[in-house]
This record gives sequence, structure tokens and C-alpha cells, in this order.
Amino acid sequence: MISVSASSFNSGIIFHGDVYSVSLEIKEGKAEIELSKNRISRSGRIAEFMLAKPMLRGLYSLFMMQRSALLMLPLEIIVEREARKEKSDGSKSPLIKLINYFLMAMLVSLLWHLITKLFSNVKSTGQFHGAEHKAVNAYRHTGKELTLDSCRSASRVSDSCGSIFIAFFLSVYAAVSALLKIFRSKHNSHAKFILSWLIATELFHLDSETVALKPLYKAGRFLQERFLTLEPSDAQLIAAVEAFNLLLRAETEQHETVTGVSIS
Repeated sequence: MISVSASSFNSGIIFHGDVYSVSLEIKEGKAEIELSKNRISRSGRIAEFMLAKPMLRGLYSLFMMQRSALLMLPLEIIVEREARKEKSDGSKSPLIKLINYFLMAMLVSLLWHLITKLFSNVKSTGQFHGAEHKAVNAYRHTGKELTLDSCRSASRVSDSCGSIFIAFFLSVYAAVSALLKIFRSKHNSHAKFILSWLIATELFHLDSETVALKPLYKAGRFLQERFLTLEPSDAQLIAAVEAFNLLLRAETEQHETVTGVSIS
């Protein structure tokens, strides 16, 4: 069985394997499927080593999922340094003002992008999210190439969904913040963010039946079922099956060449 993850958007799904990724996008009623090789393979020695080690896998996932955030880290460090300087000597740093304006502009731009993307087609986004979960769940249940029937019968709720990880991360972040406040510990906000991410990653790797974690899983499942996913159409499921099976064959056969595929 291959290692697979996925993400969805308002017009399609992206399935990620160790070596390859497959993007599915439906445009004007036509499904376009493209197979491409990952820039960073999860089957490489470094990746395999980090993913097998506690805490290191958290750093790996943070790098893979939040590279844009990490690129902003140096600017945020400068902001903190200048803020401390301003507090200590009472000076007003033009550098910190400039960077703060820049960060605020980036944040507003990002929020506007997310809002327009998310609400441009809420129903379609929910359906593709449901199709993504059904495809991955069907494969994890059978370990074989997907069929339309196996996808139809699969659950659209997934314990590996990012919505559940977000619940873990926010809970850990709140706990870490509370502990630091109780002990009046001096801390760096970025270090707190990274530490919370690493702890949340390790909790996310524990069995979903762990008693202490059940409330978080239940909350995530409720959000998925009621708000974040919808039942996909047969056309969306057929396209998801084709895309997933293409990834499965590529990962299994370890193709030397990368091809693109279009289906009607």
C-alpha cells in the first residue's frame, strides 16, 4: 500500500504520493488530469529518516506545508528585535513600521485570496473535499485500485483531514501559551508556534481511539460532516477514481517518465 495524502479546492483535487502527484481539475464539464513528479520526494533517505523520527516529522511537515510561512519568519524575527529595541530605549524605528505595513498588506492580500477562493463556489468545494476523502478512505480500506462503487460506499469523513490537525494544533497552542503565562516564562512567539506544531504532529500520530484525543476527533468529524464536506456527484467521483488510479499505477510501477492525461 502506498502512502497518499490529498488536498481539494473549488474545482478539483490534488493527490500526493511519495514520488508523484496527480492534479485533477474540472473545467467547463471536462476533467483534466495531470501526473507530475514531486520536487521533493518523500521516499528519499532524508525524508524517510525524518518521517520515522518523533518531532523531526513535525519539522518536515511544517517545511512541506508551510514553506511560505517559513519564508516570512526572518521578517517576523526582525520585527520582534526592533520591538524590543523600541521598548527599551523609547525610539520609534522606521524599519519596524515599514515591515509591519508590509506584513499587514500580505495578510490582507492572503485573506482576500482565501475568501474569494473559498466562497466562489462553496458547494463545489465541499463536494470535491468529500470526493477526496472518499477516494483516500476507499483505498485505505481495500488497498487496491479504486472503483466507482468502492468510492460511493466510502465515508466522506476522514481522521487524517487537516481540520482535525488544526483542532490539535490550536488546543496545544492554547495549552502551551497558558503554561508559559503561569510560569511567567520569557518566550519567542515563533518558538512557541513551532513547539506547538511539533507536539500536535505527535498527537496526530497517536491512535484515534486514545481516550484523551476522542473529543478533538469528534469535533473534527462533526465539522467535516456538517460544514466542510458534501456528497460528491458521480462525475466528480469518476474523475477522482481516474486520478487516484493514475497515481497508484505511477507509484507502483515507478515510471521513469511523467505523462499528462485528459479524460472527458
